[in-house]
Amino acid sequence: MTVDVEKITMDAMTMMTAGGRIPAEQFFNILQKHPKAGAIVLFLGFPLLANRDLDALQQKAPKMVVVAGYRPDYQPLLERRLIDLAIVPRFDALPETARKPQTLREWFAQEYVIVAPNTAAASPR
Repeated sequence: MTVDVEKITMDAMTMMTAGGRIPAEQFFNILQKHPKAGAIVLFLGFPLLANRDLDALQQKAPKMVVVAGYRPDYQPLLERRLIDLAIVPRFDALPETARKPQTLREWFAQEYVIVAPNTAAASPR
């Protein structure tokens, strides 16, 4: 297995207009540059794409993992399996009775939630 890392650079204006998402053009450039990739992990939000682009992507895209803030439009993308897994901050507050985390897994579970296609329906819209 090989891992390639692509660094995304954006000026302030692009960051503002992209709203924390990878710009669509850069996203498609990465897909073209790595046509045989088994998976792509985004540490930015999934790009806003036109329906025709989403339909084309659904036919040939590698597994897609998003590690970023949750966005309501992720639910249909997860249901269509355009996003295969999203690691996002928790949606809910921990109960006051929650005990202090002891392990790395417990610390992770305190702060983040893993959303998959089969759990997307429970996500906020």
